[in-house]
Amino acid sequence: MFSRGVNHKSVVLLSASLIYGFIYFSYFSSYQIIGSHREVKLINSIDSEIFENTDVSFEALAEVSKLQSQELSFLYIAKKVNEAISNNSLISAESLLKFINQNFKEEEFQVDTFNLLADLRDTKYPEYSQASVLISFNLIDEPKCITGTINTQVFLKKGPLVPLAVSSDSLSDIKNNNIMLDKTNAVVRGFDIPSAALNKETTSLVIELKCNDGTYDYESNINFSKPIEAAPWQVNISDSEWSKREQ
Repeated sequence: MFSRGVNHKSVVLLSASLIYGFIYFSYFSSYQIIGSHREVKLINSIDSEIFENTDVSFEALAEVSKLQSQELSFLYIAKKVNEAISNNSLISAESLLKFINQNFKEEEFQVDTFNLLADLRDTKYPEYSQASVLISFNLIDEPKCITGTINTQVFLKKGPLVPLAVSSDSLSDIKNNNIMLDKTNAVVRGFDIPSAALNKETTSLVIELKCNDGTYDYESNINFSKPIEAAPWQVNISDSEWSKREQ
């Protein structure tokens, strides 16, 4: 079809685009032109609940999900979450995300789910989206460490091994021996420092300091129980708190 001399390639591509566009429209448009009256009624009822900012019926969502594959069902409901957030229908968005959490637990949906949760959180609690940790430290031996590196991780206490925040910096690039961690340091968007602050979690701070004479470690807890107005959460590390790693 794509060999040289074929004059109908553009026509074929255009036809394919129209077909896939038609399929997408059929699945995701609020004004479906195919499907039974019951299907259209279900989708319209979901749109109405989002417009009115009420809990979206799980029964309606489950019935709509039965009409298509799991992947397309997730895409449809995720689209509705985004619509609800854009319209500031946050009650509807929360109920849609609750349905997603209960019915799309497979790993392939987790990153997108965290993204949706982060969008909802940042819209509902904008002050928490700026939550951060300020780490100030003194070097154990500045001449030996000034050309070294410092690796920082924050973990949820008794949580998964995925860190809430990570940072790796050259000490020569750090100003005033300060490191700031926020949502931009997350490995997975939505599983981050703002979430820890919002849920008032206790976290573990793990730091590795690499100097010319060896590696030093520091560990402590960060308790996010204080009000967000008091942010950033501060950690001060004195030179005596570093522990030299045995060779």
